[in-house]
Amino acid sequence: MDALTTFPTIATGAQIATAALAGWGVTAFEDGDVDAGTSWLVLGRGEGRPQEDREPYLLIILYASEEADCIMNLPVQRHDTWRLVSGDGTGTEREIVTESARRIDRVAARAAEWLFAPQD
Repeated sequence: MDALTTFPTIATGAQIATAALAGWGVTAFEDGDVDAGTSWLVLGRGEGRPQEDREPYLLIILYASEEADCIMNLPVQRHDTWRLVSGDGTGTEREIVTESARRIDRVAARAAEWLFAPQD
C-alpha cells in the first residue's frame, strides 16, 4: 500500500499506521512523552497494551523529515521515515527496520511477523 496516495494528505501517522496494522489483525496503542511533545505507537503480543517495563513490545515511530521529532498526530510527509523498534521489557531496545513514508506496508508486515512469531 502506498500510504501517501491511499490516504488523504491530512491523514496522520497514527491513522495510516493503525489502518495498515489492522489489515494484519494488530491493535496499536498511542503513547508518547507529553513534556517533549513526541508520540509513537506501542504494540504487544497480548490483547491489551503491553507493559513496557515488564514484557516485550514494539514501537512504530514516524520521524519528521525536517526535525528529529517523532510525532504520530501530524500528517505524513513524503520525506518522513517510519521506524520499527523492539523492546525486551528490561529497557533494551533495538531497531528492526526503517522505511520511507510510503512503505508503512513493510513496517506493518514486519511488526506482524514479530508479534506472531512462536515464543521460546
